[in-house]
Amino acid sequence: MRKYLGGEKTQSFRARILLYLGVFLVYALIFLYIYQFISRAAIGVTLLPVVIAASVFGRWGGFTAGLFSIPINALLYILVGERDISSFSIENLFVSHISFIIIGFVIGYLRDLREELKKKLSEREQADDALLESEQRFREFANLLPQIVWELDKKGFFTFVNDEGLKIFGYTQDEMDKGVQSLSLLVPEDRARAL
Repeated sequence: MRKYLGGEKTQSFRARILLYLGVFLVYALIFLYIYQFISRAAIGVTLLPVVIAASVFGRWGGFTAGLFSIPINALLYILVGERDISSFSIENLFVSHISFIIIGFVIGYLRDLREELKKKLSEREQADDALLESEQRFREFANLLPQIVWELDKKGFFTFVNDEGLKIFGYTQDEMDKGVQSLSLLVPEDRARAL
């Protein structure tokens, strides 16, 4: 019942949001710790939450992380006591902000493509399995019938003959598998009429 009310999706969404917030919290702690040792060079780790969010949440997670990365990083610099962030030029902030958004979106898009491909491959495998199972049931059923049941390809070669047909035609399954033309079962005088 819960599945139809969207309960599973809601729980999944909440879990993703909590994970997203956890990523930023861990990032902030790493940033604050690293800043003690390398000061402004800590800016090098600012792309980390964008990449992680894009890898976990897809293109919109990466886009959102890229969008909020600069304000969060500015806040982190203020938290560590860096009062003069005016030395970060507007042009550099704009370029890095846009590049963070693009990087987040692209990495997330690649993640989404991978997930979609996995889903389609899984669906294809399920369809192939269902088809094989259906064909197997057809063959088992056809072999139970006391009449001849056969299947031909476009060129007139047998692709399936049930057990009764093999008995009446006088062929083995191996011979049929190698390829028997259906016209070869007719007397030569009737072959022209069958075409």
